[in-house]
Amino acid sequence: PPVFPADNPKKIEAMFSSITADSYSVNRFDNIAASATLITLLHRVCGIQNTDVSIISSAQKFIEIHYKEDISATQIADACGISTPYLYKLFKNALNTTPGEYLLSHRISAARELLINTEISLGRIAFECGFNSQSYFSDRFRKSVGVSPKEYRKNAAYSL
Repeated sequence: PPVFPADNPKKIEAMFSSITADSYSVNRFDNIAASATLITLLHRVCGIQNTDVSIISSAQKFIEIHYKEDISATQIADACGISTPYLYKLFKNALNTTPGEYLLSHRISAARELLINTEISLGRIAFECGFNSQSYFSDRFRKSVGVSPKEYRKNAAYSL
């Protein structure tokens, strides 16, 4: 049976839109997200039963669920039933990143959403997104996005 039934073309269209938007971004982590979405899309459309793709999907799902927690690559690998070095190999080959970088990109994306859509304090956002401290969050955010979280929120308010 087809992975996407004919009555669900919007799902495919949404995935292509996500890939397009993320791939044109100058943000490295958006490009990683585009790669991950493309792998998932190809897997679903082609119906490939590739174990490595399934493992990567499981790891991504684990990260999406547990990103607020203090998780490690070893915990992700354990949840997927593979060794940590193999997890690193899969991420590097398929996504051109490490599990830690992927986790960080997910945390930064979640923080960006909270900065734009809420008035929650930076300290609370740091905690909600899995960072151990506001200063570490601010440092990683600036390195990833190019501006501080405070500037990002301010700029987002002006663009509305």
